Amino acid sequence: MRVGILLAVLIIAGILVAGCTDYLFSQGSLSVQSDPSAASIYLDSVFEGVTPAVIHAIPSENHTLELRHGQYPLWNKNIRIATGQTLEIITNLSENLTPSVSLECISNKTVSGPFASVRCVYQQGEVINLSGSAVYPHEYGAQNVSITVNSAESNWSFVPQSYDTPLHDDMTFNLSISSEVLPFGTYVITAYIPSGKNASVHVIFDSPADVNISIVKSIVEQYHGMHPYIPGFYVCTNMAEDVWSIVEMNGIPAKIAAGDVQNPNVTVYKYNHAWVLAEYAPGEWMAMETTGGFLVPHDPAYYRGIFFANMADFKSYIALTQNNNDEIALIENITSQYNAKRAEVDADAATLDAEVNTYNGGYAGQALSPGQYQVGQNLINQIRTQKQIVTQANDELNQLGGNLTADERVLTGIQSEIRDLVNRSRNL
Repeated sequence: MRVGILLAVLIIAGILVAGCTDYLFSQGSLSVQSDPSAASIYLDSVFEGVTPAVIHAIPSENHTLELRHGQYPLWNKNIRIATGQTLEIITNLSENLTPSVSLECISNKTVSGPFASVRCVYQQGEVINLSGSAVYPHEYGAQNVSITVNSAESNWSFVPQSYDTPLHDDMTFNLSISSEVLPFGTYVITAYIPSGKNASVHVIFDSPADVNISIVKSIVEQYHGMHPYIPGFYVCTNMAEDVWSIVEMNGIPAKIAAGDVQNPNVTVYKYNHAWVLAEYAPGEWMAMETTGGFLVPHDPAYYRGIFFANMADFKSYIALTQNNNDEIALIENITSQYNAKRAEVDADAATLDAEVNTYNGGYAGQALSPGQYQVGQNLINQIRTQKQIVTQANDELNQLGGNLTADERVLTGIQSEIRDLVNRSRNL
């Protein structure tokens, strides 16, 4: 019995050993190297590590090998593992690579323009910050990006500048360029990689004039957004005063303008509009339409009129023009009264003349009956009354004439003061 059991055990063990041996001798190995290294290895879609690596105990059959690298195209190949052998795979991941490079500028202000869809705008003292990414075959050697700076304005004698910046592990790059080495103007910044691919951005360095124009544009737009305009001369003057003060507080010289943007021939006594002019560069002025919230760079109507460098003169002008208008209205009213009274005096005098003529022609020096005598006496009384009426009307006419003369003198004085102000404020 023991012999039988032992024999059975030996038979079973032999079968197991034979099966295990067949399995072990049906495997092989795989050695994988890539350029660049650190590519993820997937065998039949199962992650097996990163290159370089040797993978053992792979069934002897057909397999799919994939190498994945973040900056290179997927590499794959059908392979067959032979029993007891090591298959060596050495590959360059750049074989199917399409070189590319991208570049962008980083700025708080961008504008559209003819050079590119977006341009970064900087002020003197700011730093140009560039970023991008690049992919090109590893065989070119050191992973660097070359960057050049050229003027975009053909009339400049600017010497191009060149920089080299390394690629990071994630194939991105960054570069900062000091604005101190660049004059004001527009520049083309181009990133190159060894394969010849390139990408460009355009940047602008604002001059002090450009900066000031940006400031006054922001001021007038923001002010208009908070102060809706209600038509009227003395409303627009208040708005002009406010904006003038804000511009001056920002360190930009400004003047308050008064004029008529519709009628170039109107007198200074009848100006109906006020706005602001800002000196964005020495001797260069920009009109600010405070009631509309926009700049007016080219309309000559906004550059004629009178221009006040201080608030006191402008307020004096506003007060004087108000007095001028009030005095004109008063004179017109007195003139109307004077003309009416003149007509009344003329009518009363004509009535008096008619009564005197009637009396002289029919009663004076005539032999009169009692009835005619009474009529004559009545005429004498009427003539006396009419003389009083004419006298009173003449007195009133003379009073109106005196008032008119006095108010005309006042108007002359007001207009003289206005002319003095105008003569001081005629030029920008």
